[in-house]
Amino acid sequence: MMIIGAYSHIEYAFRHLIKNLAVDSYGANIIFFNYLKLIFPQHKNLENLFFEAASIDLNLITEKQKINDLYIQKKLSQEEINIVEKIITDLEFRKFLEESICKKLFKFDNDKYSPIAHIQKIESPISILHGKNDPIFSFEDSKKLYKQLENRNTKTSLSLSSLVTHDGISAKRFLSDVVGIFPVINAFFHFLYYLEN
Repeated sequence: MMIIGAYSHIEYAFRHLIKNLAVDSYGANIIFFNYLKLIFPQHKNLENLFFEAASIDLNLITEKQKINDLYIQKKLSQEEINIVEKIITDLEFRKFLEESICKKLFKFDNDKYSPIAHIQKIESPISILHGKNDPIFSFEDSKKLYKQLENRNTKTSLSLSSLVTHDGISAKRFLSDVVGIFPVINAFFHFLYYLEN
């Protein structure tokens, strides 16, 4: 089995996505689309705004001027506009949302949705490849999975590459970081080796 860019624990992945809003907002837009209603149930237009932002992969922080182009923006109440503005500009407010969403969403059993909790079910060898520059899921998650698999004596390999992002291998980065291809080759070598043995 080969895993590319995995997360190990759902709550930690959620927190990482919200923290990385400025770097890559797609994941945070999806979280806000699905879960802001837990905090602001009366503001349905917020859900639509984040859905629209996610559907066009709009980074609300770095592309703030494009918010006015969103269809739903014209329907936002002043209070909803203020909430969006705080999400964009106020790190403490985003931390508050992160905590509030996680408390409501994960107050029961978040482990059942986390791959690391089901690691004992894995019987086949695993090759893990993760990008050091992945803005969606931290490569620390793949390290945690690797460590747990290793502790269970599961045949496993971990390769971290500076060439790999969440979108794949960066061709632009490849030209300046040829050495980054070696971990990618290593991951596929182990995967093919595990298939043969």
